[in-house]
Amino acid sequence: MFEVGIDEPDKLVRVAHALSTRARVDILRLLSSKSMNVIAIAEELSLPGLYGGQ
Repeated sequence: MFEVGIDEPDKLVRVAHALSTRARVDILRLLSSKSMNVIAIAEELSLPGLYGGQ
């Protein structure tokens, strides 16, 4: 598990930014259970803009 404390402001800002959208949280959730490439992630989450596909 990843831990960050309030006494580490730079680290906290990076983590908060990484979790600032639902899509990012969903991507992290997917990757926590298995390895996936960008196209598989985009297809799983219905995010076509993630890889620039048509």
